[in-house]
Amino acid sequence: MRTKEIIEGLLYITPYKDILTKCLTTCHILNESDRSWKATHHPEFHFLDDFKYCSFLMIIDKQLHVYLIGEKSKNRSYHILNIEGHTTELLNLPKSLLIEYIETQSKETDKLYLPELFGKRIIFIKPDYVNGLLGEEDVYVFNNQSLEGNLFRKTNWSIGTDVYKVDQPSFRLSAKKILQECLKEIV
Repeated sequence: MRTKEIIEGLLYITPYKDILTKCLTTCHILNESDRSWKATHHPEFHFLDDFKYCSFLMIIDKQLHVYLIGEKSKNRSYHILNIEGHTTELLNLPKSLLIEYIETQSKETDKLYLPELFGKRIIFIKPDYVNGLLGEEDVYVFNNQSLEGNLFRKTNWSIGTDVYKVDQPSFRLSAKKILQECLKEIV
């Protein structure tokens, strides 16, 4: 599926257009130059209703992966949109398989799309839809402090709410453990 139509459809159905726009801009899906997409009705994407109140998981490794995690389905799986550039894939996975999927995607990328020194980062955004807000406390940033190796090996990660703050506390963790903790926040 084309990302543009999916995002236009999401902007059309959401009761929280401002929050969604901020989240999509933070995840580098929307911008003011070539991706300033507007709300457009796309009835062919009937599954978008499952993403009215989604959480966002952005993985920055060799390329940028954005996962919109929507409603839980009947079988304890979650509706997930995997956005990679101009292409979006619809997934239906439990949390544990989502982590495995992310790890597999990370290992299968054999070309280096982003410069090695760009950094490895996980950003988790869980908007406060109840109050209609997106505050600093709704964004969690995990920066891998190692410049070498696979994203999923155990290394030091800084943890905070500000991407650019350099004095964040640091812990020795694996990306898998970080993802497990982030996904615990999704009910």
